[in-house]
Amino acid sequence: MELAGRVRWDDGEPLVDGVVEIRGPQRRRVRHWEYTRSLHLLSTSRTDAGGCFVASIDAGPVDHLNVLVKTPRNGIVFVGRLSPARPGEAVHTIVVPREPEISRSA
Repeated sequence: MELAGRVRWDDGEPLVDGVVEIRGPQRRRVRHWEYTRSLHLLSTSRTDAGGCFVASIDAGPVDHLNVLVKTPRNGIVFVGRLSPARPGEAVHTIVVPREPEISRSA
């Protein structure tokens, strides 16, 4: 399955030269029992000058996909679930906050 997407900063500028990792469930069988690894790496792709990426995923039907976006300069800038494409759109859009939120939990 091919997954097309676009990554942009929250101010609208495309995220250029980023790495997009798509992770999802993978069923494994060990002896008599089966388990699921929920963060198994399914695909890695780079964003182009327009912030677009195409990921090739070899997976059966999945309930959800997780996405991780990295930049060479800032490291990991986004971790979340891949939101489905809106009706009429063929691509998924990932919006990355320019300023990371600071966690205030103790």
